[in-house]
Amino acid sequence: RFFFFNDPATTEIYTLSLHDALPISTGSTGYNLSAGGPIMEPKMAGLLLTPLNPHSLSNRPLVIADDKTVLVEAYTPQDFYSLTVDGQRVAKVESGRGVLVKRAKNDACLVNFAGRYFYDVLRQKLGWGDIQEGRGNTK
Repeated sequence: RFFFFNDPATTEIYTLSLHDALPISTGSTGYNLSAGGPIMEPKMAGLLLTPLNPHSLSNRPLVIADDKTVLVEAYTPQDFYSLTVDGQRVAKVESGRGVLVKRAKNDACLVNFAGRYFYDVLRQKLGWGDIQEGRGNTK
């Protein structure tokens, strides 16, 4: 299950089935996109929660405000579940115990190449484009 907190009220959002994973990111990532998550503009502030291989159609990707804290709790037949951050397993968490996820206070500084624009990159990488110019998927 995961919950998100909106002080003072706590609201349950999802109940995830056994064997699911819940990638959480602050923007669009390849992992998020391959799991069926949304594309988010880089200047948008939010947390993307994308259930991986949900066993129910009611578990859908969700974008929440970046000032929220997410509590992830997993109940597994094993004694623990793995917490993975940026593809690296960082901890074993006891089944039924929670992990709080929230945005860091400081932003990371990233390189921004001049002349590369978000929608141009999307058009190039996802094959979006003008059919008249021969770009994009026309089949």
